[in-house]
Amino acid sequence: MASTPPTTADGGGAPNPAARVPAIRQRLLGEVTRVTRATAPLNPEALLLRKAEDPHFARDLSATSLALLQFSNQLFKYLAGETKVKPFSNAIDVQDRWLAAVEVVDQALDRADHALDELYGRKAQHAAANATPMVASIKQRDRTLNVVHGALIARPQEQFKADVDNSKSVPFIPKIKDKAHAKVPLDWGVPVEEMPDQPVDHVFPHPYAHEIATLEYPDSMFALPETEPEMPASLESTPCTWVDTVAALEAMVEKLAAEPVIAIDLEHHSYRSYFGFLCLMQVSTRTEDFLVDTLTLRVDLHLLNTVFADSKIVKVLHGAESDVIWLQRDLGLYLVNLFDTYHATKILRFPAHSLARSRRCL
Repeated sequence: MASTPPTTADGGGAPNPAARVPAIRQRLLGEVTRVTRATAPLNPEALLLRKAEDPHFARDLSATSLALLQFSNQLFKYLAGETKVKPFSNAIDVQDRWLAAVEVVDQALDRADHALDELYGRKAQHAAANATPMVASIKQRDRTLNVVHGALIARPQEQFKADVDNSKSVPFIPKIKDKAHAKVPLDWGVPVEEMPDQPVDHVFPHPYAHEIATLEYPDSMFALPETEPEMPASLESTPCTWVDTVAALEAMVEKLAAEPVIAIDLEHHSYRSYFGFLCLMQVSTRTEDFLVDTLTLRVDLHLLNTVFADSKIVKVLHGAESDVIWLQRDLGLYLVNLFDTYHATKILRFPAHSLARSRRCL
């Protein structure tokens, strides 16, 4: 199949609308990138301060916010089609029900996939594994971004050994089976009889609630360094290990268990997925980096609780609110003794709080 459609629909002189799709896609992605870059430097705290000091600015900001909210509601209503979508009432409502917006967008993208398949003349017999992803390029001043879209690529979750439960009608059941570094048993605090009228947290308490509540932080976390802070080695000189087997995972766990501090970062995938799922874990020590395939090792990564639940090992993350949820929900992993650098920048009143920007303030 050709990567670009013919310029005519039937070999005649009539223009084929499919020929316009690449240009429209590139223009749309360019506009999204432009808006994202324009809004990224905005500091919410500075906006609130300016809003409190300048009533005219506050009025204009409120009017703009209301206009954007109304436009978003109209857009979601259009995208939802026959599906009824409750309009968002304010910014807090958007934060509380953002998954509803994600679902509407996912459904719209699926419909667009089917429409483009029909427009391009693709047939259902194209095997998912053999489908060629579509790539849209966005040229910027100093680089080119390639956005890959593969409507027919096999979904990773189809290879999961355990089914994903997206139900909202049942409480979350912790995946953890063996509790490393336990001060109390795993079933501590769990009621003997089911209590359907009780909150979910009452039925299934956090497995490490007691360990976190009674955590004694290592003295090293509060001691002033005797020397200047040690800067990380360059990426080129730091060993990096790809972990996609149980043997490699066990070897990594053994190394991490000997470290006083480790850094963790996660990549979450929500494309064509209801709640999304973890697709990559990055773990670093002072001297080594690990890239962990959380798709292949999804049911085996509970072994990391030997390290993650060890209160003597400090786990450093940046903006870990979502990471904590993803680790528990997808992998049955729990963090005991977490240091979140994002909240450190808030307490220290840094002018910016992203990881890249906050490093410039040091």
